[in-house]
Amino acid sequence: MRRLAILAALILAGALSLPTYAQEQGAAVAPEAKESVGSSSSASAASQGSAGSSDGWRVTWAPSYIWFSGFSGTVGAGGRTASVDAGFWDLASHLNFGWSTVLDVGKGRFGVVTDLQYLHLEADHSFSSPPPQPFSEAEADSKLFVLDPEFYVRAVETDRGSFDVLAGIRYWHLDNDIKFLPGLLPGVTVNGGDDWVDPIVGFRFRVNLDQEKKWFIPAKADIGGFDAGADLTWQVFGGIGRKVTLFGRSSAIIVGYRKIFVDRESDGKLLKVNLSGPIFGTTMSFGQ
Repeated sequence: MRRLAILAALILAGALSLPTYAQEQGAAVAPEAKESVGSSSSASAASQGSAGSSDGWRVTWAPSYIWFSGFSGTVGAGGRTASVDAGFWDLASHLNFGWSTVLDVGKGRFGVVTDLQYLHLEADHSFSSPPPQPFSEAEADSKLFVLDPEFYVRAVETDRGSFDVLAGIRYWHLDNDIKFLPGLLPGVTVNGGDDWVDPIVGFRFRVNLDQEKKWFIPAKADIGGFDAGADLTWQVFGGIGRKVTLFGRSSAIIVGYRKIFVDRESDGKLLKVNLSGPIFGTTMSFGQ
């Protein structure tokens, strides 16, 4: 039961997902799935691992990146709360499919960076002891979608690096299904989900570490929510990158660390959690 609770919760949490809480023994697992919530994106900082600003169009794309995120915090529903603490491998063991990508398109000093994440987690749990149980088994199926488009202005650009000011939104959508197989009670399927939009503002910068600009430090920070979606959300990212050539294109390999905090309370559901862990990705650059 504890694993199922952690799964449903983490699905919401960003990194990869966030949890939910239950009410009673047999039905307790159902609420857990219902109260899930999701994660967000800071890999946009990784998109800095490419060309600088110019008068022409420039495109930087990270086809896929990996965030080895863990999940910790408090979730609740129906006046009840629970603490959750799970590592990346607790989540990965239930991952059915996941994809994360970031695209940065700009011209001159202006641009738009869009971060997208999709996660599909599945798990099952047998209620074997102590018998008898209201249900014999529970099967959870959760999907998380996070879309993070941000407009930016390049305020500073020199040979030493660049500094961008960002503003945008973070759209979260979670869909949870939990199927309870017959036990003392007949089988039932519980559906639940949540979605909201957080306005966000922030900045990102890049510092070149050598004259050839092969090694660099990318970083990003933002804050948002402002009671529009979540009460408060923020994230920070920092790493190190190395420019390389992939498939004849100017590219970069970036490793770093990312942390996201979200505090949302809506319709009796509480989500106050941290998602944090190492992040890894590669970028490819097109245009000037």
